[in-house]
Amino acid sequence: MGKASAVANPEDYEWGALPASKAAKHSSQASSSDALDTFVVCYCNSSGVGWRWEDHLTTGEIFYVNDNANLSELYGLSKPSPTPDVTATINASLADSANQERTVEAFYAAVSRHDDASAYTMLSSNFQSYQSFDSFRRGYATTESVSVEAHAIGGHKVQTILTAIDYINGREVTSIYDGTWKLAWSPARNRYLLDDANFAKR
Repeated sequence: MGKASAVANPEDYEWGALPASKAAKHSSQASSSDALDTFVVCYCNSSGVGWRWEDHLTTGEIFYVNDNANLSELYGLSKPSPTPDVTATINASLADSANQERTVEAFYAAVSRHDDASAYTMLSSNFQSYQSFDSFRRGYATTESVSVEAHAIGGHKVQTILTAIDYINGREVTSIYDGTWKLAWSPARNRYLLDDANFAKR
């Protein structure tokens, strides 16, 4: 797969690393020192398609695997491929992460404005199938505001810290929640939607 596909769909690709001895197509081909000294770093999709670098920790040497016939054979790549524009790929991935974070932030901004209808439209159809709009609105009935810290952590997940202020029985109550939102891309709406949440109160 060429680099253009990776840049166009950065959400499909993630960084990973393995000891060279485990990444080799045949473990017997990797020297015993590889287990301690050498790692294979990959920016790949779920099918294993992507770009690989052989990183030698002791010497600091890094070799690009995809355009090296010997390394490509060692690590089971079908054929060498041109060196990708790594900067463009990383920038696209960072932009995608920022898009996911903004989706979470926009959701809680709508909640803080008491714009429940807009907030509800940011939920995926999967999420909405488990919670009706009336139920959703009742859940935020006492909420005055929600501040949010959102950090994309890969895999369409955004680690989130919420500080919620509710007005209950005539007084303000502040609660802090830690958790993760999982997002889903909606081709029809050309945007991310909130698909699943896992939160715990401190």
